[in-house]
Amino acid sequence: MWAIENSTDFVVDGVGITDRDGRNAWVVVVKATFLFDDTGVLVPAPKEKQVEFSLLPQYRGEDGQSSLLYEADSCPAKPGTDVVLNADAWAPGGNPTSRMNVSLRIGDRIKTLVVSGRREYQRQLSGLLEPSPPLPFVQQPIEYEGAHGGHDTSNPDPTKQRYHASNPVGAGIVRGAGERAPNIEHAGNGRHPNPAGFGAIASFWHPRTTLHGTYDAAWFKDRKPLLPADFDPRHYHCAPVDQQFEAPLRGGEAIGLENLTPDGRRVFRLPKHYFGFTTIARGEAIEHRGKLDTVIIEPSKGRVIMSWKSQLDCHKDFDYIDFTRVAEKEYVESA
Repeated sequence: MWAIENSTDFVVDGVGITDRDGRNAWVVVVKATFLFDDTGVLVPAPKEKQVEFSLLPQYRGEDGQSSLLYEADSCPAKPGTDVVLNADAWAPGGNPTSRMNVSLRIGDRIKTLVVSGRREYQRQLSGLLEPSPPLPFVQQPIEYEGAHGGHDTSNPDPTKQRYHASNPVGAGIVRGAGERAPNIEHAGNGRHPNPAGFGAIASFWHPRTTLHGTYDAAWFKDRKPLLPADFDPRHYHCAPVDQQFEAPLRGGEAIGLENLTPDGRRVFRLPKHYFGFTTIARGEAIEHRGKLDTVIIEPSKGRVIMSWKSQLDCHKDFDYIDFTRVAEKEYVESA
């Protein structure tokens, strides 16, 4: 029951979910890892380097107390495609710098951040706390811990604690001598309301929390334990809003990285793949389609992880699923 027949060169797994209205669905994921070759072209990673399917989110440090690296693969299918970038800033030519721009280009969409060397708050002769000059660096992680935000737990009363809903692990809310100061900002607007970063956003951070629906007395009375009626499936998107694509990507899109690799510039295209899904339930074959759900770019690791996800709504047949066969098919360009 619920077995997978995988004839692809990639990792394939499946998981049962319950949708907003309590109906069962079967989610099948193709997770493919590609490596940069010597020319910068992406080629499938060997089997031992294919990243495995993950049932749980993975954090940079302590779970829930650090920034999210990877959302769980077992989440329901997203409406569109997420592009997540886990990267370091690299000083041009390997010459130490204290401040520089880094950019991610996806098709005709460009996002630029300003990365400085590590800074700390120092008390001035005036008594004010000010960020120290940034330290020079050659390689600097781009992580939400270095963006504006944070959680001030100094008051024992949780209702009186200051908490940055968009980035509770960041820097700047807590200001004391020796505390970390923000060193990752949006280009041209250091006071941008959203945390500056390219990485995944946890499900309990803003703005994802604005999409999880209303848990009020009416929900408690009429729908609990189901999700609220106004739950928005865009909640499953984990990329920053400006790295989400409403129309799912298909592969072939141009990606450009500026100052995110030691050589300064990397340009490539996402691989094009198309997968067929056939599920056998009650002895009958059900054909269903997948779409590109997530793209994770990790230039410092020399890899790109792409996930295609197919969600089969099969409430009455869920317990009768025998297996799903996944095969790669010819990629056909859309008209």
